[in-house]
Amino acid sequence: PVPYALNDNHCNITFLNRAFTDTFGYDIHDIPTLDAWWPKAYPDKDYRQWVIDTWQSHMETSRRDGTPFESIELHVRCKDGTSRTAIIGAGTLDADSDGGGHLVTLFDITERKQNEALLEASQKRFSTLFESSNDSLFIHNMKADFIDVNQTACERLGYNKQELLNMKVSDLDSPEFAASLPERVQQMAEHGKAVFESAHLRKDGSIMPVEISARVIELDGVTVAFNTVRDISERKMFEEQLRQSQKMEAIGTLVGGIAHDFNNMLAAIQGNVYLARMQMQELPVASDKLTNIEKLGNRAAEMVQQLLTFARKDSVAMRIFNLNAFMDEGFRLAKTLIPENIDHQTGICSKQLHIRGDATQLQQVLMNLLSNAVDAVDNVSSPSIRCSLTAFEANQAFKQSHPELKGSHFACISVKDNGHGIANERLDKIFEPFFTTKEVGKGTGLGLAMLYGAVQTHDGAIAVESELNKGTAFHIYLPIRAKKNEHVAGSQAAQVMAGQGRTILLVDDETSVRSAVAEALTSMGYSVFEAGDGEQALEMFKNNQDQIELVISDVVMPKLGGKDLLKALRQVNQQLPVILVTGYDKEQVLDQGVQTKQCLVINKPFDFYKLSQAIRKLIGE
Repeated sequence: PVPYALNDNHCNITFLNRAFTDTFGYDIHDIPTLDAWWPKAYPDKDYRQWVIDTWQSHMETSRRDGTPFESIELHVRCKDGTSRTAIIGAGTLDADSDGGGHLVTLFDITERKQNEALLEASQKRFSTLFESSNDSLFIHNMKADFIDVNQTACERLGYNKQELLNMKVSDLDSPEFAASLPERVQQMAEHGKAVFESAHLRKDGSIMPVEISARVIELDGVTVAFNTVRDISERKMFEEQLRQSQKMEAIGTLVGGIAHDFNNMLAAIQGNVYLARMQMQELPVASDKLTNIEKLGNRAAEMVQQLLTFARKDSVAMRIFNLNAFMDEGFRLAKTLIPENIDHQTGICSKQLHIRGDATQLQQVLMNLLSNAVDAVDNVSSPSIRCSLTAFEANQAFKQSHPELKGSHFACISVKDNGHGIANERLDKIFEPFFTTKEVGKGTGLGLAMLYGAVQTHDGAIAVESELNKGTAFHIYLPIRAKKNEHVAGSQAAQVMAGQGRTILLVDDETSVRSAVAEALTSMGYSVFEAGDGEQALEMFKNNQDQIELVISDVVMPKLGGKDLLKALRQVNQQLPVILVTGYDKEQVLDQGVQTKQCLVINKPFDFYKLSQAIRKLIGE
């Protein structure tokens, strides 16, 4: 089956076997001599000369040294113009047999060379894919020794390739996952594949959460595991954000459920305070006490608004203001929270820093941080708290740590104490709702969670540094904005606008609120109809529409709520003035399709002086 040819010592080709003719296409008539063979088999002049020289050199060496002819790998042109690769060897024939000469074999290896080329190309493609994969790729044996790793793995882990090849899989696993390595390898061996999560230790000591998809394969006769390792740091971050969001949603549901009832109670209290003040104008001491009650009620109302904002169920009054002046005033007010035995120092930079924010919310943030600092230094010898406001220029490392921030210029509010500190394993939990490091009865676990929500509302970020028994520092970064002159309305003298006997329909399902507001309106000089729900109010209005000039209605009521009542009233009287009262954010009420013509929305609890002015605004003198 091997192609061969005979030639004599005079370079005449004397015989070609059938395999030769079948393979190369030439017969004895085509190539009767070597001189005829050379140009046909090797048409390229330079290549042909190299073949002849090499052939003759190998022949000479074989004759001189008495060694076998050293075979040559050549590309042979066939009769049909195609080319085949052959290993050509030669042996000397006995001079006594037919005049001597040579037996030349031409072993065709074309297909083998093609397969080798395909294999080499395939290996190159695999190598390219292996090295350029966006995922880390590891190949290890069933003893967990690394056999090969790709460049992505080196870049992500911070090792060079040789360092990784000298390691075992367990060297990369964090301690909690290293213990389960034998179990994972056993699982791969039994099922041929496995998918699991782990965490790899980088060379710098940081931890990278990963998802590993492993498959057992045969490689050069050896059973190995081929692992695709995906960095899931971003996914883990999003999962944590989702969990935080779900917790916030749960808090929002809780807050939303109690806000309406709580504001109703505050509205009733404020109404009774107003009535009591009207009846006790001649008793200044009692009036002072009522003023204190009213202030406490207002503070309670602000707390409810803070909770609603924290739960993302209320809007905040954002405006651009000078943070230096605000913090100066804030630090002075905060001193009332700090006992005299604590060394408290503050520092405010000279550079004027303007931010866009809600002053009430930021005041709550500052008070919260200072309150926590006071608790942290309890029972500490030489307790101290340091507060500061500085300008901060973000570098690349800071931006990478806080990708949610935009820009490079920030105001940094810092509160630092030398208290008990927070353990590392607790640092990532301190902003979670209901988590607290304080002892039972001293913390709700909502303070820092509310602080976190407030800072997010201001497009800012929080950084925490803490060490056990050395103290904690909170740094709040808020983006600096261009200075803007805003008109601040002067305070108007609080005075009740007399009702002059005009008639109002008051609608509220809370009897205590309705009674207090009705009595207050009566004291202002209004005539009041009272209804306990929207259906009753609608019927009462239809029967008395010639008298009723304005409707004051709660938004959330059974049977027929305030917004639906407004729609029904508009069908009877398009111009009827209506005041809607809500325990939530009034902007949300307006966004829900409420007709704003001849309609005002106010929040509970409300100021009765401002209520009287709102009424007169709608119904005129």
